[in-house]
Amino acid sequence: FIHNYEKDPTRIEMSFDLSCYQPMLAEKKLNKGFVGPAGDHQRDDSKHVPRIFQTIFLDAKECGHLWTREKLDQSKVLLVKWWKQFAHTWTHFLFTVPLLRFIQGGTSS
Repeated sequence: FIHNYEKDPTRIEMSFDLSCYQPMLAEKKLNKGFVGPAGDHQRDDSKHVPRIFQTIFLDAKECGHLWTREKLDQSKVLLVKWWKQFAHTWTHFLFTVPLLRFIQGGTSS
């Protein structure tokens, strides 16, 4: 899901339900009545299925004061990983991108 900030609707938080993509939860999904994106296989005990979410908070310098991290139940947080988004400069597009076709040879991807 996407969460827009009321104070600045141009900024967002993104969150993903990774439970849908975890093969080790497949058996539990079927046995416990996991509710997938299409709303399939719902049962009364579906609340017991472990759900794993990933939330991406963007631009700490400019938006950190808007983040909703403090609203998360910290006892349920599995991992906090800080990383910096890689971005290409204009030199990458000028000098590297045109040469990539030669690296692949006749193979296209």
